[in-house]
Amino acid sequence: SMLANHMKKLFYQWNKDSVEDEKILKDLREYTHGVIDLDASTYHLRDVREPVVQQRKSKNNSKKAGK
Repeated sequence: SMLANHMKKLFYQWNKDSVEDEKILKDLREYTHGVIDLDASTYHLRDVREPVVQQRKSKNNSKKAGK
């Protein structure tokens, strides 16, 4: 499930278009030669609307960078 959600996130980041869960699950099934086979009728991926933003560095890290 983590891999499928990550694939959906990456698809969105590269294409800026939404993608159907079925497409991601079909591709995952194909890439793994059927080892990973999640049923699209019962398994739903997270809704990815925006890429994940990296967290800011803590104050301790920024002080070290200034030295």
